[in-house]
Amino acid sequence: MKWGRLVFLLLVLGALAGGGILFWSVFFPSSPPQIYHDLPRVDQDLVTGRFAQAKADLLRIPRENLSSMGWLSLLKRALTIAEKSGDWAFAQKLTQGAFKQFPGNLNFRAILVWEDLQQGKGSQALEKASELKGSAWNDLWLQASVEAQHYPEQPASIRVEDYLAGVLENPLTAPLNVLQSLMPLGEVSWNTDLVLAALSQVRLDVAVAALRSLSDQIPQSPLLKSLSVLVTADQHHWDQALTEDRKNTPLSDRLSLLLRAEILLHLHQDQKAQKIYDTLAVHAKNLPEAVYVNLVGLALRNHDLPGAEQWIAEAQQQQRWNSQAPIEKLLAWQVAFAQGKTQQVAQEMDRVLEEAKNEGDSLFSTQVELLRMSLWPATFSLPRLWSLFHEFPSFAPLAERLAWELMKQGRWHDARRVGDEWKVHSPDEPDWWYRYDCALIDSHENRFAEAWENLAKISRSERDGYYYYNRGLISLLAAQKVNPGQKDTWLRKAGESFSSALNQSADLGDSAFTADILYHRAEASLALLPSLDTDLARAVYGTAVQDLQTAVVLSPQNWEAGYLYRITTAKKGLKP
Repeated sequence: MKWGRLVFLLLVLGALAGGGILFWSVFFPSSPPQIYHDLPRVDQDLVTGRFAQAKADLLRIPRENLSSMGWLSLLKRALTIAEKSGDWAFAQKLTQGAFKQFPGNLNFRAILVWEDLQQGKGSQALEKASELKGSAWNDLWLQASVEAQHYPEQPASIRVEDYLAGVLENPLTAPLNVLQSLMPLGEVSWNTDLVLAALSQVRLDVAVAALRSLSDQIPQSPLLKSLSVLVTADQHHWDQALTEDRKNTPLSDRLSLLLRAEILLHLHQDQKAQKIYDTLAVHAKNLPEAVYVNLVGLALRNHDLPGAEQWIAEAQQQQRWNSQAPIEKLLAWQVAFAQGKTQQVAQEMDRVLEEAKNEGDSLFSTQVELLRMSLWPATFSLPRLWSLFHEFPSFAPLAERLAWELMKQGRWHDARRVGDEWKVHSPDEPDWWYRYDCALIDSHENRFAEAWENLAKISRSERDGYYYYNRGLISLLAAQKVNPGQKDTWLRKAGESFSSALNQSADLGDSAFTADILYHRAEASLALLPSLDTDLARAVYGTAVQDLQTAVVLSPQNWEAGYLYRITTAKKGLKP
């Protein structure tokens, strides 16, 4: 059992209200007033990572007349300190004080068991855990029982299988702590159950560790192959996931198709994903709700309103559309807005936001506000975005929008601060937009090497035509700003970037964008001519002129391309 599961059980028992350390003290009115004066100081120590100071401040709090809820408030902080510092003996000493005052309290007994387990004291944990059997803390009793048996080498016995038969009946809901305790036994079926349980309980770290222990069995097991692809995708390693999927998984079953379509969507290969979804829609019924959500989202992204309407109607007919779910609401509002039902959408959004005023903001109400600002630009409010960001600093769409708006206003320092704060709160989340913003800010500050490094850190799965186009523009800007000795290097980088953008622009179907890429590639090529030998310069010049000709044909409104073409050919004595 991990600390997160203990917190979850404390939540169930009402000992911990959600919202993090900063908010814990609000929810315990039965504690003596003194604890309210002292706990915020401990919380501040924890938030800032000063665990030794937090420990000292916690020990100074008077404990003689604490209620059981007051003790729980104290112990949650002690457990956090122990988790971060490894000092479980300190936490256990406090817990023993609580248990001495309230000897029949199962919560305190469970915490004592947990602390023994963290210190490797399986037998002592089992002695304390006997009264937890059949209670809300039954998982702790199971873990203590397993760890007290000491099975590091011997194979799984019939007695152990009988003992765990009821626990592991459904791998999706099996206690992770019990399955993790069995990992050293090397039993493939139990470790496979651990992968399934970890994925269903959103514990990606546990799933990765379990799959690592099964690496020898993966090539022989279709199930493990699929789980490996799924875990890779859940880690946001989309390119690797697609490679594994193509190598390991035949497209002969619905699960394989669904998984590949999801991966392709994240790789921005919308057309390929659409083909798979179309195949599923024709040959399979009772598609999962998530497929219809993706289909509606794809249709909206491609400005296909009839398609979005059709998929919502079909999903409703198949009872695969939950009109009360946040994502479905947001999509339905976008469809209704495009249909001209603006007043209806506004009224429904206003109801959600009015409830948020009374009950507090939520991630859903924040999504609603972001969507409303997009649909009705007049409702945009930078102070409101700041306020929401302080509440939800880990919510990427909010941080991305706020940083972008700040950059539009030239507030580069503030934009970087927003991105950095988001990164602190979401260190494991995909950060392509953060790297993109950092590169733009670095370029504004003439720190072009740093800008290039940030762009290089963006996953290849996120590198579309626009990525290479913007990388080319940054390189062109660098060529104008750096010392003459570095100019040619940046011009070559610009040319390579625009060529890469051109290779991907065909998928976008935007002739004006393609023309712009050609214009800038020609611009970089022409600027490079003075440093080239005669034969190479002649070839580069010819390619640049051809780029400009094509740009003008694709986009007659591209006056810059037309002007550069005229002055370039005039200098060489060619007819425009």
